[in-house]
Amino acid sequence: MPHQKTITERTINLNTTLTRKDEDIRQNSNANSHSQEVIHHDMSKSCTALTENSANATFVINLRSTFNSNYPVMDALKPILCLLKVFGLYYSYATLHPDKTVNASIGDNCQTLVLNNCQLPNKSSKGAMFTPLRVYTLAVCLLLWFNVARLLSTLPIYYNTSWMPFTVLSIFWSLQLTSNATLLFYMCHHKMPTFINHINKTQDNENPEFLPNIARYTRKRCIFYLILSTFYVAMISSIIIFFQFSPFSELKATMSVLVSPFQNTTIFPYLYIFAIHIYCSAAWVYPIAFFCLCCIMVTQKFHTLTKRFKKAITGNHDVSQIISIYRKQHEMYCVTTELLSDAFSLFIAQAYTIYIAIACFTLYRLLFNWVSNGLVLNVTLMIWLVSTLGLMLLISYVASNLNQEAHSLMSTLHTLQARNMSNDGLAELSLFQIRFMGGSIGINVAGLFVITKPFILTVLKLVTIVKVISHSR
Repeated sequence: MPHQKTITERTINLNTTLTRKDEDIRQNSNANSHSQEVIHHDMSKSCTALTENSANATFVINLRSTFNSNYPVMDALKPILCLLKVFGLYYSYATLHPDKTVNASIGDNCQTLVLNNCQLPNKSSKGAMFTPLRVYTLAVCLLLWFNVARLLSTLPIYYNTSWMPFTVLSIFWSLQLTSNATLLFYMCHHKMPTFINHINKTQDNENPEFLPNIARYTRKRCIFYLILSTFYVAMISSIIIFFQFSPFSELKATMSVLVSPFQNTTIFPYLYIFAIHIYCSAAWVYPIAFFCLCCIMVTQKFHTLTKRFKKAITGNHDVSQIISIYRKQHEMYCVTTELLSDAFSLFIAQAYTIYIAIACFTLYRLLFNWVSNGLVLNVTLMIWLVSTLGLMLLISYVASNLNQEAHSLMSTLHTLQARNMSNDGLAELSLFQIRFMGGSIGINVAGLFVITKPFILTVLKLVTIVKVISHSR
């Protein structure tokens, strides 16, 4: 009995000890959870403070979970990239390395981007050369070039007729959008992977939350541009149906011109024209939207950098270290701009060339052939003129904003007091100022000029001069 009582007492003591340990563990877990909540609350507050373009804090914290992946910028651009892939305008097999930061050394950085951050598959590999998405993109390009050849073959049919201007405009339009698709196919292999990899890297001295903030800002603009672009594509595509089923004979004659040189006795030519017209509309609008989003994203980087620099130097007597950090950060964003410019240089050059040609042609026909054109052709010319000038001004606007934000720090640097700076600080300040004097930062068009706000006025002057010269003759 004493032995049994001893066992019973030990059991009770063991149970009591275990109960106390459970209570201690429970209390510790509650304390840890409370501390984690406090930490999470503090982090959320800091993220909210860093987000400068949010409407309210709750919305920003809810969106934060959307961009917790390794590629926040790619996630932000995913809607427009998916649509480009659907219409055979984009493919990519670039390898991203999110765990690496970009070195602040520009000379080493470019080499790192090419050799490490943009690991393209070996060209001799059949799996890399003939991926389904790449074959589909190539097939779309060939189909669009076939459509250009089809329209060129109609020139002898409508030569010296009232439908000749409409045929010429159709050829210009098809040539422009086919060039868009072809250049995008080239960019996806040679230029775009380098840029895409670069914008997904966290730069040196960059806040870890900076990329997700830029991604949130870009995602909002991406959805907005995507809605407008899709509405415009749907409107252009529905014109074919309106022409076909319109009660007006002149509009049905327009459809006959679009179907040429095919026979319109069956429904197959009309189905082909409707399908190809959807692809043409997408190739005309979506690449422009993609370029605008890339420019907006880089512009926001420069804008945020300028605001943070002004805030950092306010009330700070020793700004030498601040200037050094922000100068390197600005230089890295300049590298991003150069990669973006290098990727879209030929694309923007051909867009400006064909846009200006279409604008001059439509203006000439509207000014000097208004009566002979007829109602349908005049309405078509006005729609073409407004669309062409609108897209050209949109490209110029986003590119000129990028140029303006990239140089926005110049005025702030000139206001700094250099009396209390060390020699290293003065050297960093001089290097920073020399960067702005070295050359214009922005989108370079085929190596000829950089798109700035004065350039927009130059283009408008060019169109006006052509109109005046044509009128004088």
